[in-house]
Amino acid sequence: MVKLYRIVKCMLNLFIDCSNKECILAIAENERIIKYQKILSHNNLTEIIIKHLQTLLYSISLHPRDCKNVYVVYGPGSFTGIRIACLIAKAWASIFRCNIYIISSLWFQLPCKDGISIIDAHGQMVFVAVYKNNRLQFKPQLMSSKDINKIIDKYPSRVFKYYENINIVHLFAFHYQHFKLINPSQLKPLYIKKPV
Repeated sequence: MVKLYRIVKCMLNLFIDCSNKECILAIAENERIIKYQKILSHNNLTEIIIKHLQTLLYSISLHPRDCKNVYVVYGPGSFTGIRIACLIAKAWASIFRCNIYIISSLWFQLPCKDGISIIDAHGQMVFVAVYKNNRLQFKPQLMSSKDINKIIDKYPSRVFKYYENINIVHLFAFHYQHFKLINPSQLKPLYIKKPV
């Protein structure tokens, strides 16, 4: 009981990332994730996310209002996933009067300051961006997976792709200061290609 009181008294954050085939929900104490869940995306994603959010909060005896900030990965990626993540973040901010912080999935995937980030866009297409010293070098774009070697040759750096082998605890801690505070009314999914 003492531990729970300590957790509730510190700054708690909700983290949502539905940009890929696995949705990630987490509760963080400042930059330190204390509990998270990964959920495979399905057609009824909204219902699934809300149910898992309730379960996650209940598992550590928290009320939704205990989370003072929502950290959301707002795209690019799954159209449905990023739309739902943004809707939940907006609703949460409206109901519980909390802040919203955003980051792109391409930047969030990087576990270090430099790298080429690639995310599957389906149909032999990928989203790609290049970062150096935590700064964007190559603006997020949609391109054919066949053309990715041109980017790799132009920007020799480590390649991180498809959220393979990610460590959510490390990534959230590393990027905690990189999330951007925005007005909830400005939150829109980052679509690089048009939704179908």
